[in-house]
Parts: sequence; C-alpha cells; structure tokens
Amino acid sequence: GEDWQAVSEAVSDLVENTTQALEQAEELHEQIRSNAATLKPGSEMVQSCADLQEAHEMIIQLKKQLKQVEKRKEAARSLVLIQHEMDQLQNDTTRRCPSS
Repeated sequence: GEDWQAVSEAVSDLVENTTQALEQAEELHEQIRSNAATLKPGSEMVQSCADLQEAHEMIIQLKKQLKQVEKRKEAARSLVLIQHEMDQLQNDTTRRCPSS
C-alpha cells in the first residue's frame, strides 16, 4: 500500500503549495491596493486597475483550485484507509486459512 501513501502525500503537497500560492496572491493584491494610493491619475492608474483585476482573478482561481485539491485530498485519504482495511482483511484471511 505504499503507492497509496505516495498519492496521499502528493495531494497533501499540492494542498500546501496551492495554499501558499493563494497567500502570495492575496499579499500581491494588498500591495497593489496600497500602492494605488500613491499613483498619479492616468496610465499609472489604468495599469494599477488592470493589475488589481488580475490579482483578484488569480485569487479566485486559486480558491477554486484549493477547493478541488482539498476534495482530492479527502478522496485520497479515503482510498488509503480503504486500501489499508483491504490489506488487513487480506492478512487476516491468509492467517485464518493456511493454503497448505
């Protein structure tokens, strides 16, 4: 059942990475917003608005991604548990009914 363990760990890493990416996106969003106060009207403002919009979109995407990844993590965990129980059953059966 090591491969199930590996799947589970990979998914956990994915959750971790996605969470970090989301935090970074939110920080970036915050930075752009605080910078916006110092901008001169005109092209700087327009660019800032575009950046802000982009950062916002990225946050939304990452939040969606995080939800999906967390669902996958739950599914992987369930599979690991099921696999583990199957292994246990297999072992019990083997012990109880020696083939020889």
